Amino acid sequence: MEKHNVSQYLKNLNFSVAKNDATLLEMESKYWKEIKFYLKELNETMKKGFLATIPILQNITNTIDKIIDVETEIIS
Repeated sequence: MEKHNVSQYLKNLNFSVAKNDATLLEMESKYWKEIKFYLKELNETMKKGFLATIPILQNITNTIDKIIDVETEIIS
């Protein structure tokens, strides 16, 4: 939620760099929401059996990779 709020603040500034960072932070916020969803799904699926969790774990891994890409772009 913090990253989302910061992204909205940066979007309101008149600096193109800030607007780019705002867009990146907004994307990252979206990815964290996806991870939260996947973790809830993982928790429910674990009750059914471990093998069923593999696709969810892969989704979490892919989303974390996207977050790392966004963070790398922000700091570069």
